[in-house]
Amino acid sequence: MDKFFYECDGVKLSAFFSESYDGLVLGEGEGALNELYIPKMIDGIVVKAVAGEFLECLRGFDRVIIDKDNEIFSVDDGVLFNKDKTELICYPPGRTDEIYCVPEGVKMVCDWLHR
Repeated sequence: MDKFFYECDGVKLSAFFSESYDGLVLGEGEGALNELYIPKMIDGIVVKAVAGEFLECLRGFDRVIIDKDNEIFSVDDGVLFNKDKTELICYPPGRTDEIYCVPEGVKMVCDWLHR
């Protein structure tokens, strides 16, 4: 399996090509981040998904940032959603909110999301 790499906040992260997504899935990385940046593409291939295991390995980040031209994901106040904001993908583990209100319209919260 080919791996594609990029660096985020000083941590080396990787993605792999998934035929089922017809694009890259962010899949490996370990370390502490301040923020998680999700690019639109890595080596010219669109990033289309984020593996739950990937998010569980990364520690401390308090916000997610995406490429401004990203057509797959959206971010609301540093929290990662799918583009139409019906699926909450990642509530950053480093956030210190006492309460977080899931926005109206969200129909699914990913099962690896825990706080």
